[in-house]
Amino acid sequence: MNNTSVSAGLGFMRAAFHGIGKSVGDRERSKLLHEAMEIAIKGKMAFDLDDVEPMKRLQMTTSVGVFRPFSDHNYFTACLSGGTFCRLWEKAFDFKPFKAPLVAISTSEVLKDNRVAPGVALLVPGDDIDLMMPRFQDLQVWWCTSLSTSKDTITLSRYRLTEDRRYPFSREGHPANLKRLTRATWKDFVCGANGAEQ
Repeated sequence: MNNTSVSAGLGFMRAAFHGIGKSVGDRERSKLLHEAMEIAIKGKMAFDLDDVEPMKRLQMTTSVGVFRPFSDHNYFTACLSGGTFCRLWEKAFDFKPFKAPLVAISTSEVLKDNRVAPGVALLVPGDDIDLMMPRFQDLQVWWCTSLSTSKDTITLSRYRLTEDRRYPFSREGHPANLKRLTRATWKDFVCGANGAEQ
């Protein structure tokens, strides 16, 4: 980005930030900014890597309204939508993305070689002894439940199915399995060196 051009994503978010009327309260303002951010991400508006600081200036934190452009939720949305915001988020945290060979959005949509963020379901090779552990297309279903940008780790969880809840992408209750992985252990795990799960 140079002095005469602004990325479409940053321009859109600046227009939303400055365009919301002064009479709009902080709670409604933060809600509208979240909606605008979702439109920018899902609409795959272009963001430049130079947009980190200008986007941070659009952040708001009050007692009744919070808007953080670089929230985990926005990264999750970008990981599933595609576009350039993922790279901007990663630059903001100096973070190298964790990528999985297969992630699932639903039983009808599986993405290949995709970034992983909290809330994303991964499909991982492995066997199960417990038939109530979720599987899809003969792969284990794991959920990313957190990322640590400071420790460079990722936490994955599995949620046991119940007799009345057999949908493989359900995740209710407490995790039945939990794994905290480093960069060194990530690739082996997602590529199938995890063995049988109890």
